[in-house]
Amino acid sequence: TVRYEQDELPAGVESVCVNSPEGYAAEIAVPVSYIDGMQGAAWSVFRLNVTVHDSDREADIGTGLWWKPDWSSAQNFAGSGTFHRE
Repeated sequence: TVRYEQDELPAGVESVCVNSPEGYAAEIAVPVSYIDGMQGAAWSVFRLNVTVHDSDREADIGTGLWWKPDWSSAQNFAGSGTFHRE
């Protein structure tokens, strides 16, 4: 796993992405304290998107595989990647 702009990630963010029989398996941990701090209170809603760049060479950015549509694309839709705390 190579993390793009690792030094730009909030402290405590952890991730792993491995090959699986179906393609990829990924897990990402973002500290709740970071989300709460960004919102100024205990979070109730936040939006997240993740991209895996599939590449055959370390220097090649490869193809972006988005979990939800790229938010800057025409395929984006309201609420994609939004989590609500109940």
